Amino acid sequence: MPPEETPNGRGVFVGQRYVSDAEPELGLGMVVGVDDRIVEVAFSAADETRRYVVSSAPIRRVRFAVGDLLTDDSGRTHRVSNVRQSGGVLYYTSEHGELVESRVAAQTAVTGPRERLASGRTDSSSLFDLRVETLRRLHDIRRSPVRGFSGPRIELLPHQFFVAAEVSSRLVPRVLLADETGLGKTIEAGLILSRLLLSGRASRVLVLVPDSLVHQWLVELRRRFQLRFAVYDEQRCRDFEDSEAGCNPFAQEQLVLAGLSLFGNSTASDVGVRCHQATEAGWDMVVVDEAHHLEWTREVASAEYRAVETIARGSAGLLLLTATPEQLGAQGHFARLRLLDPDRYSDFDRWNAEAEGFRAAARVAGELLSGAKLSTEDASELAQLVGSNATEIERRCETPALRDRLLAELIDRHGPGRVMFRNTRAAVRGFPQREVHRHALTPVAGADPHIEWLQNFLAPDGPAKVLVICRSAERAEYLETALAARIRVSTGLFHEGLTLLQRDRNAAWFAEPDGARLLICSELGSEGRNFQHAQDLVLLDLPLDPDLVEQRIGRLDRIGQRGTVQIHIPFVAGSGDEVLVRWLDEGVHALSHPSLAAHALLERFGHHVRTLVDEADSLDQAERDSRIEELVEATRIAAEELEARVEKGRDRLLEMASLRPDVAEPLLAAVREFDADTDLEDYFLRLLEHFHVYAEEASPRRFLLNPDGTRSPEFPSLDDGEVVLTFDRQDALVREDLTFATRDHPLLGDAMEAMVGSQSGNAAFAMLEDPGSPRLWLEALYVLEPVAPPRLHADRFLAPTPIRILLDQHLAEPDQKDDPTIADLEEGRGGWIFENQMVLAKAQARMAEHGEKLAEERAAAMRTNALERMHDQLGAELSRLQALAAVNNHVDAGEATALESERDQLAKAISGARLRPDALRLIWQGPTQDGAPLIKRR
Repeated sequence: MPPEETPNGRGVFVGQRYVSDAEPELGLGMVVGVDDRIVEVAFSAADETRRYVVSSAPIRRVRFAVGDLLTDDSGRTHRVSNVRQSGGVLYYTSEHGELVESRVAAQTAVTGPRERLASGRTDSSSLFDLRVETLRRLHDIRRSPVRGFSGPRIELLPHQFFVAAEVSSRLVPRVLLADETGLGKTIEAGLILSRLLLSGRASRVLVLVPDSLVHQWLVELRRRFQLRFAVYDEQRCRDFEDSEAGCNPFAQEQLVLAGLSLFGNSTASDVGVRCHQATEAGWDMVVVDEAHHLEWTREVASAEYRAVETIARGSAGLLLLTATPEQLGAQGHFARLRLLDPDRYSDFDRWNAEAEGFRAAARVAGELLSGAKLSTEDASELAQLVGSNATEIERRCETPALRDRLLAELIDRHGPGRVMFRNTRAAVRGFPQREVHRHALTPVAGADPHIEWLQNFLAPDGPAKVLVICRSAERAEYLETALAARIRVSTGLFHEGLTLLQRDRNAAWFAEPDGARLLICSELGSEGRNFQHAQDLVLLDLPLDPDLVEQRIGRLDRIGQRGTVQIHIPFVAGSGDEVLVRWLDEGVHALSHPSLAAHALLERFGHHVRTLVDEADSLDQAERDSRIEELVEATRIAAEELEARVEKGRDRLLEMASLRPDVAEPLLAAVREFDADTDLEDYFLRLLEHFHVYAEEASPRRFLLNPDGTRSPEFPSLDDGEVVLTFDRQDALVREDLTFATRDHPLLGDAMEAMVGSQSGNAAFAMLEDPGSPRLWLEALYVLEPVAPPRLHADRFLAPTPIRILLDQHLAEPDQKDDPTIADLEEGRGGWIFENQMVLAKAQARMAEHGEKLAEERAAAMRTNALERMHDQLGAELSRLQALAAVNNHVDAGEATALESERDQLAKAISGARLRPDALRLIWQGPTQDGAPLIKRR
């Protein structure tokens, strides 16, 4: 096969065949449209179409040569005897006549290492080995059950991994994530997106959030999950429309993040132009945060609700996030469920009646979990729920193991976790204790008592690390300046007036053991950041909203915090601040622990608190204390009632269905194993070095890339500034300015795809000095790959799999001790192969033919094993879904039908997996001289 060509804006014609460097598993593609800027290529074998910019398209022209075998679209085999070109399109002549290239089967293999080897155009053996290792690692990564889970910059928490694994495994994930505040719903959503996007099951995602959270989501998705979302607002949409008439702005990007206000201009009869555009653009997944703000009743719905409802109907997947699934009332909860499945949740009254059945199951689950002996009534009810009898139930409750299995069966059949997941602090362990310290300050005329208090608090014998959160950037700047005039203390700032890079660097400096002792944040510091390496938190300018206070405390009060969180609140005695402190602490109890009733208490008492705050300075002490006591007592009583109601209404069946340690722990163990894989570090750095990206070790497991400042054209992201890789998860959690290098990182993925998508290392010649009888070896590498649409996620059962064959000139495979590849091979001079091609060609052809036969035998066994695994796994899940659908209305019968279709399509793709020759290495074992075999002529 002659060298393949890269399109350069000229010579690209409809009907030409190309192969994707980045995605060779897509098979042969055909140009179906081209203009001066864009080329559109259809990969029919994978049912995919790609649009590329002509000047930088990662595709290569495919030309078959005389002697090559190819298959046409009817399955007939052709051996090429002549090639001609007409109108830019190739025509191949064979024993069957002339075949236009557009009719060449899309599954035809196009890699040609034989031609490179025969012509002596060889690479080094080390590069061949790097290619082999890359293919092996790609195979391991693509088939891994934690692909997409190991890369995010997150702590490894079982409840988050279980929810992400359960949701991302579904054909059509449409669920409500309703964990309590602080348990990481955003992380769960990010994990789900990460896995779906990396596995290819999703490519277009729309994230809709309240406007105030757009920046937080943008940073979270980028920093934690390496997902680059485009932020959309009205101005950006207009810019797109101005640049091209009739343009749909939402069709221009794959990953879009937008504030809900963009869709807030609809009327009762029309959802608005932006909603129509977003719906027409089509999405694989839509994510909506703070979904409880979408207002709906049977009489009327808000503009945002109608917009989400319209967009969600056109999306395969939907994630709704809310921390208050039922606290706003049954009707509000039903409003969110009907977004997930409007057919299933079409009638509020019927759903409300059905919910009673789930409450009964939850009550029995609680009794079963307690370990106490079941009453006759509970045993009878449990028997009915699981399709058994009371006698059998009593027997199964006698031993802990059988009781646990019975509980798991009840959760699986009757838990509402098919549409909703809710983890609670009560169920998820590992949070630290809190200690609250209130510091009453004496007002000082013309001075700020907070400054003097901070000066004393930061004495040399004070806390090692202190986080201060105040209301604004101006306030943070003032505090830093005022303290600098009084004491010497290393201080960092974190507020919206700084660039993202500056904030990251200051946060990283604070995280270093010998870095900043004090970090002063505006309210921005209460959103999403992890400062758990500190234990002392100073809260200034307390907000009225208890949830915002909890967000502040949550920067330190996190799973993984090793000490007790010390919360310090300095306030001026007799001021409005004292009102806020006492109401939040004594009434809501929002400082000592998270309040389940915070939102309801704010709605009920917020006006009264504001009024008293405003009037506090004008009241005498007796009246002020009396009114504060009255307000605090009323709030305390209401809080106890509301929290008791919430506790009584806890759905323990739902909580148990939201966390299965037996599912989560193997996933966590796999990620921990990958984190500890030092071989990955060595491979990652060697692969980058191949692309002229060099690393300098800065500290253990931390590396500075391209320390000399050179640019990396293959990886534009490395040109943004200094890039430091860390392979240590804890280091990455503390230092968000570092790049967390994992098996899932885009940099590694891009480098691996660039390696296997090129000819690098696919032909090599090596020698092994041996005084014994000369032998010629051929090491052949094949890749067995199914051609299937990404949505099927065929990698689970048969990821592109490297098959290695090693033969000598007698077609014998080596014993382990005779394997020449286990020795230190010398580089051979590729020109020697070309010079002796007349002698070598026949032997090479015979060895290659036999090697392909052996590879096909192994491939057949792999196809059979993959089919068996697929049928076992999907067959078991299908039986489970059918059983669940019979007893649980939350299971859509369509899930089973869709799974049957997926099973049939996977069976076809796996059975038809093709064997693609990828690389060849010729090895001479015998005497050598001057980089070539020494052959004694007779």
